[in-house]
Amino acid sequence: MRALVETNQEFINKTIRTLPGIFENVGQISSDVRETTDKLKVSVPVILQEVECVTNTAKGSIELAGVVVENMGSGINETIAAYKKDTSGFMAYFHIIEEVLEIIYRILSSSK
Repeated sequence: MRALVETNQEFINKTIRTLPGIFENVGQISSDVRETTDKLKVSVPVILQEVECVTNTAKGSIELAGVVVENMGSGINETIAAYKKDTSGFMAYFHIIEEVLEIIYRILSSSK
């Protein structure tokens, strides 16, 4: 065993001399990780809360758009059905287009 130690003495000494630097680096890394973790404990909940708020706002906007489209579709269908019963010909289609445009305008104006 002694012969092995004596043969590798230079490498052993070199390794032992680098240990304090290695431990210093490990200490710095641990400190940096601790600091980053502390910052994440504060910022991650705030970020998640903001994401939830944005998601809820988007959901509300999508639901509102769905209601507007549904109302527009209902109004257009009712208008077309009424004109089909009461009139026929070119003027009927002209009035249908006019009514549809009025419905779209009313719905878009009321949703602002």
